[in-house]
Amino acid sequence: MIIVVRAREEDLERILSIQRAAFTSEAEFYGDFTISPLHQTLEELRAEFKAKILLKAIVDQKLLGSVRVSLSGTACLVERLVVDPAAQKRGVGSALLAAAEAIYSEARTMELFTGAKSEWNIRFYEKRGYARFPEESLSGKVPLVCMRKRPQATR
Repeated sequence: MIIVVRAREEDLERILSIQRAAFTSEAEFYGDFTISPLHQTLEELRAEFKAKILLKAIVDQKLLGSVRVSLSGTACLVERLVVDPAAQKRGVGSALLAAAEAIYSEARTMELFTGAKSEWNIRFYEKRGYARFPEESLSGKVPLVCMRKRPQATR
């Protein structure tokens, strides 16, 4: 069973470790090891912890993933959904995304970014009601695609 709850400050080191492991494959795919998720410090994550809601996924008492959630105007921002590579494709990401969306159910839209060439990630989000924005933004060598979902698509 996957349990999703708010992360605690003592979880941050493990979350950072999972984040680095999860984003290493993206960095390899894009040939860009300068992406910020690989270089985020524990202090930076602590600052995010104070400003955003961080959720963690627990399976068999083991922290296997996390996601950050915040509200910007009327948009729920879903950021850095990460799952331990050894636990991927077992529902952890889906459970984290559903829990993240439920945090700000009053939001008019749910928004996130993913790599524009990361077809698996894009399909994952599209299956859950997200659609690509018309425009793309660039971050170093990694083009990002914005994706948006209207809450009524979740009901």
